[in-house]
Amino acid sequence: MKDENTQVPDTFDEQEELRSEKRGLRLYFSGLVCCLIAFGFIIAGIFFQKYNVKNGDAIAIGGFVIFGIAAVFLIVKNIGYALLWEADRKEKKLNGQELTSLPAMGKTTLQQALSENKFQYENGYYYRKKFSFWKDSVRYYIKLTDATDLSGTLDREIDNFNNSDCNGQNACLIIIMYQNGVTEDTRTALKDISTNSAIAETVIDPHLNATFLSVVVDILTGTGYFFDLHKSHISLYSHGCRILKKLTGTSR
Repeated sequence: MKDENTQVPDTFDEQEELRSEKRGLRLYFSGLVCCLIAFGFIIAGIFFQKYNVKNGDAIAIGGFVIFGIAAVFLIVKNIGYALLWEADRKEKKLNGQELTSLPAMGKTTLQQALSENKFQYENGYYYRKKFSFWKDSVRYYIKLTDATDLSGTLDREIDNFNNSDCNGQNACLIIIMYQNGVTEDTRTALKDISTNSAIAETVIDPHLNATFLSVVVDILTGTGYFFDLHKSHISLYSHGCRILKKLTGTSR
């Protein structure tokens, strides 16, 4: 019987791809080892001088150059495999986490909370610029919209934001979508989309200038659902999580 947690490729192409990824990952870590060895030669050079080892300087410099070049070559050539491995590791970790629910997310209540927290309504977005030690400042843009199709609404709103004058440095777009009842399928889709968004910023490209955070609100109950990265992550996405919890009075 196949273990559901074991990655078993079904086709020859998938087997080759998996072997290629494993080989690339091994070469990447070999590059890290070469890097350590290169610096080890520098340290060894100090002892060579101290104990007057014959040709000690030449040995230390030669070892540093050879292993240093090997390290740079292996790391640069295979860093993509390392990113894929880290993204897969992060995805497995996040998949074990459930969505966070937020109370009192009705439009009227939320609009009042936005006003009390000094958000201004500009060009269809509730906007606030807030100082951050990590990012100099974060620009929050919050969009309230009705939605029947989660993916379609997100694609539309992200395209509109990218084509607007709002999109800029350190922007966090929070898209709050109101639905008449939130199904299990919607929550699953929200988690998948949010996980990919978080991984894109925290693993694939930590220097992204903008990110988006998705929230689904059940109109019938006023309860909102989103994927929280918690305090262990420093990113635009995590900043968005904190501002959401502050707006709903659930921050600790």
